[in-house]
Amino acid sequence: MVSIKFPSQQKADAFVAMMKTSWLEKLENETLTVEQTVMKTGEGKIVGFGCYNSEEDFLKTSRELKKMWDDFIKSFDGLVEWHSGEVVMQYKRDLNS
Repeated sequence: MVSIKFPSQQKADAFVAMMKTSWLEKLENETLTVEQTVMKTGEGKIVGFGCYNSEEDFLKTSRELKKMWDDFIKSFDGLVEWHSGEVVMQYKRDLNS
């Protein structure tokens, strides 16, 4: 999980717009990420969650991904804080039944 704070909502919005174009391809082709969710929480703040099949996949990806993300976020004058941990509970509704 990552939390990001930008100096303004405009910078946060610009970051999200850029991420939706260039970063989706990077996630697909250059990482072992299974799922990525990013939420705007307001006041220039964004929170992102990445899901992986295994801790090994996470560790392989995070070494490179963190450096890319840090540089990308800093180019928008953002501050980033990384959080790691293990999933202790997850709920997902099956919408197909």
